[in-house]
Amino acid sequence: MAVQGRAVMDAEYVGETYTFTVAGQTFEAVPFLHLGERSVSGKMARSRVAVSSEQIGEEDIQLFMLHQLEIPAALRGKVTFVFVNCHIGDNRTVVTQRWRGGYWQLSCVADHELWSEELRIVRRK
Repeated sequence: MAVQGRAVMDAEYVGETYTFTVAGQTFEAVPFLHLGERSVSGKMARSRVAVSSEQIGEEDIQLFMLHQLEIPAALRGKVTFVFVNCHIGDNRTVVTQRWRGGYWQLSCVADHELWSEELRIVRRK
């Protein structure tokens, strides 16, 4: 499955937005850093990229896990997906998925942590 990447400079965001299809559904992995930033708090990142609760949820994480081979190989080791509407415990820790050890693994990241450029917020296109 091919991945489409495009440099994003509009709305002051820097990085590539990756568009790809998993199980027949199109998603995009969106950057959140501004020009000159190396990282921002998770709270700031979440405030910059609008993702509605209807747009992405736990069922999408399950979809990504069940259809791992459909996630473009070009994104392996390059991107960590952040599912901002999927919380662990409280509202300040969210689910992530990254390539490690030969497959996509789930993890988490908290709002108080610094989110760097490899993280991309996932939303439906």
